[in-house]
Amino acid sequence: MNKEIKRINIVKDREYLREELKTLFEENKSSIEYNSYYEKGVKCSFGFLEQHKEILVKNYPFGFSLRTTIKYWIEVTKRGSRFCSQTINPKTGLWCKPKKSTYDALKFLVIDNTGKVTTLSLDYNDDKSKIKLFIDLFKGDMSDQQKIEFSKVAGYSKVMENVTFECKKQYFKHRETGEIMDSVNMFDLNKVDKCTKEGVLIDEEKENKQKLETEKKINTAIINQASLIHKGVQ
Repeated sequence: MNKEIKRINIVKDREYLREELKTLFEENKSSIEYNSYYEKGVKCSFGFLEQHKEILVKNYPFGFSLRTTIKYWIEVTKRGSRFCSQTINPKTGLWCKPKKSTYDALKFLVIDNTGKVTTLSLDYNDDKSKIKLFIDLFKGDMSDQQKIEFSKVAGYSKVMENVTFECKKQYFKHRETGEIMDSVNMFDLNKVDKCTKEGVLIDEEKENKQKLETEKKINTAIINQASLIHKGVQ
């Protein structure tokens, strides 16, 4: 894995060909390795583009036979980052309505080995090895808002290391017959009460209150941890 990455400068208003971008990838490619949510040792190679700029690509297909120019950029808001693209309608010369992806906490603009403009993303379910890579390699490329979003991800990851979840089987007691069941028809929910396996009724109001208190403690811990991390990435 590269300890440093190469950054490809984007020339403003220049329209790139896909083959040019492919060449830029080969000349400037960087590689990282991390553990994903599902798999260990994920390897990724990319050409890291200069961030917070638009890149124009020409000769992009439009419909069945036409070609046009497309531009790509990353939109950063308080909701995170999303990948945006917009084409020129070759029939009118006007920009079409932008297309925007769903949000991730962080997205960076990169090119792959085919010269395609795409993204490198970080989100809340990512492994701590990937989170560390993002701060080690890309701290200087983050906008102020992206640093805030990174801190939220890192804070969430740190706190959730100490949070455990348990799936419990639910039991229901029929109000008339006293029968204890581990499943119930949704249309009969008004005829049963939640209970333990032994048939002891559960105080749902108390249970829900405890859940809310636990969620509040976790959220407060995440906010505090994110605040501490954000001070370190300033």
